[in-house]
Amino acid sequence: MASRRHQLNLNPLVSDQEREHLFSIDFAYNYLPTDLHLHRAPKIKFENPFSDEIRENRRHSISLFPSSTSLPWHSGLDAARQNKHWKVNLEYTSQLLHLCAEDTSLNNSLNANGTMLADFARKELETSSYERYSRFTTYMFPEADEVRTALLAQAVLLIVIFDDTWEAVGIENIKLIQDDFIKQVQGTNPSATSHTPLQKRIWEISRDLERNGGKDIITTLTQFFQHSPPTTDFTDVREYLEYRYEDVAMPFCYACAKYSLGSDIDISNPKLKKYLHLIGAHVSIANDIGSYEKEYQDFKDGKVKHLINIVAVVGKINRTDSDAAKAACYALQLQVEQDIAVELELMERDDELTFVEWDFIDALLAMAAGNIFTSIVISRYGGEAARIGT
Repeated sequence: MASRRHQLNLNPLVSDQEREHLFSIDFAYNYLPTDLHLHRAPKIKFENPFSDEIRENRRHSISLFPSSTSLPWHSGLDAARQNKHWKVNLEYTSQLLHLCAEDTSLNNSLNANGTMLADFARKELETSSYERYSRFTTYMFPEADEVRTALLAQAVLLIVIFDDTWEAVGIENIKLIQDDFIKQVQGTNPSATSHTPLQKRIWEISRDLERNGGKDIITTLTQFFQHSPPTTDFTDVREYLEYRYEDVAMPFCYACAKYSLGSDIDISNPKLKKYLHLIGAHVSIANDIGSYEKEYQDFKDGKVKHLINIVAVVGKINRTDSDAAKAACYALQLQVEQDIAVELELMERDDELTFVEWDFIDALLAMAAGNIFTSIVISRYGGEAARIGT
């Protein structure tokens, strides 16, 4: 469990030259058990063959150095970055949440079970804007300009809304929710008076993404809404990670990373297949470890119907308690990091990738590190016990 951290040295997190862009940090959640002898994460060292060119292409973000601070940084990845336009992110996320909260029309297909969506939005609005899901976009897709940041923030919120609604209802209602979300994202021009401001905004998001090189986001967003219902009957970790790859929306994440760069990369390139698989496994494992305590408590309290988390899967398979299961999952995360390092070296040795592809590879390293960073600094997982200061 998390413990209060009264004093943390965060000064080395960012350079003095970029400090003015730093999104303030008020929480530091140590999600791994402190009484177990955990492996120290070996630092992943890799020099991208286009590092100089890529550095020039990172004008919308700042570099973060979490391993140089006293943050509980459980990873060998030290490529974390933060988007400079985080205030734009907060603004558009808040706008969409208000539209959700104020939309009381029962024929609004997004309102599963009548008011569920509005209830979710109101609950989020009760949370400080600095501590909402928007931090994930800020750290996972840091290279976006202001326009792309605004659209990414809203697209990610749609994923979050679906995921939370999905987890809160029974299996029998999932197909209805899937169809409702798809209808909204693929909706026609909402010129009719029957359309609500929320429905109109969702249509505008889809239209603007389509016009601005974000077609892959719409495609993968729709695919996510159609993925298989959750199950807790996994026979091994491999089977779980195969399901989790879709359940954690990795194709959508890759599309968002591509869009943040304004890139025309072909994500289906077979030369990137193994790397994408490893990054997906890393994001799934790390996110599950960081979110386990909250998800377990929500499941225990009956707030969600399913506990979809690798810690629970490993604990069930190995018949161990959650702390031992977390330690095993963390060891697996570190192994995946080593596999990523090996794959990076192999891709560099083969010398078959273009600048565009290496630029995307670099962005995915930052995305994976950003996923971990968010789990530490967002209040959602650690709660008040993780607040920095007295």
